[in-house]
Amino acid sequence: MASTFSAVQVTIIDPNGDLDLRLYTTKDATGHQFNSASNGRPIVGKIHGQFKVSRKVMVDSSSYFKAMLSSNWAESRQSVVDIECERPTSAELWYRVFHKSLVPDSLYDIPIDMIGNVIQYGGLVQEVKGSDADLEELREWFKKCLERLDLPKITTDELKMLLYPCYAFNHAQGFATVTKRLAYEMSGHVTEISTTEDRSIHLDGNVIGSVNGAKGSLRSRLIRGLFEPMDRFLDARCACKEKSLFAYCQGIRKTGIWPLQDLHKKSVQDILDSPGFVKFDIKIPDGACFTCISKLSLTTIAKVRADVSKDFDGLCLDCINMTKTGDVDNDYWAHDRMKHWGKSCRINHGQPSWYFSFVGRKTDMKNHQLKKKQARDLFRNQSWSDSD
Repeated sequence: MASTFSAVQVTIIDPNGDLDLRLYTTKDATGHQFNSASNGRPIVGKIHGQFKVSRKVMVDSSSYFKAMLSSNWAESRQSVVDIECERPTSAELWYRVFHKSLVPDSLYDIPIDMIGNVIQYGGLVQEVKGSDADLEELREWFKKCLERLDLPKITTDELKMLLYPCYAFNHAQGFATVTKRLAYEMSGHVTEISTTEDRSIHLDGNVIGSVNGAKGSLRSRLIRGLFEPMDRFLDARCACKEKSLFAYCQGIRKTGIWPLQDLHKKSVQDILDSPGFVKFDIKIPDGACFTCISKLSLTTIAKVRADVSKDFDGLCLDCINMTKTGDVDNDYWAHDRMKHWGKSCRINHGQPSWYFSFVGRKTDMKNHQLKKKQARDLFRNQSWSDSD
């Protein structure tokens, strides 16, 4: 069954537009065809979007369309141009941004797994890799998209899909929330989920390493908080210490952290929210002394839960991106000295977030590491010269 030009609903981007961009797909297009706008010959595919735009705006806004519409290509002389495009929603968004046209409400509700394609299409129209696309004009759009999502409740798979978009659109609060939830709620290794065919669209490896580092730190703090009281029982001299220690171990077991060899199967949040942790229950042994009773206090465990729950605020994009003194080393030690971990950052955070965020953008850190290596080599060569 053939689709025809007249049957396609046209979306008006520019009411005074002089060019129609007709988007089609060849996927699942068996039995579908339409007549080419350039020569009238049948093309196997389905038209799933047509947009009236300004040729001048498209040429001025996109190197991709500049090459297509202002050169010796056949499209430069056509009023209707056919373009193969699998995601017309992403295309429409960019066309509206180019024209500074009102973005309809529906474009703020696109599925999470389509946001990566918006980035990929930005790379296409700018003729760069998706990871190098300039997304400045779409930051407000992404901000509104996130406002409509219930970030505290979306699934961990959806969080993984949002990792790179939050990073690429420089959304500090979104990135912090996503990385915090993954650190607390993932039992296994934290990874991204790619939603595009562009393999360049991914986080720098050191950022993913930092999320996993923060997750490991939370686990260590949780274990340390629960097991440190055992030392106080072992060092005690009272006759009831054995019974009290056994009672404490029984209480710990109910939190789900025991046995330790199975800990990797549970996330930090799973353990913190376990009934045995929330309502820590210890049966005080008969004849326990005052000291042992105080060690078995429920407030001790409540403090561990509270401390671990608020330990990590997520990764901070400002700490990743900025070297406020202009020097990576000086900036690191300045923060460490002042203890103002979130100074000048868009999110409030403590020392753990600063520590795990201080990784820098991959390119910046590579250049920094190269300079340090060159300085070491120069120093070594000078030392050898002096010794001669």
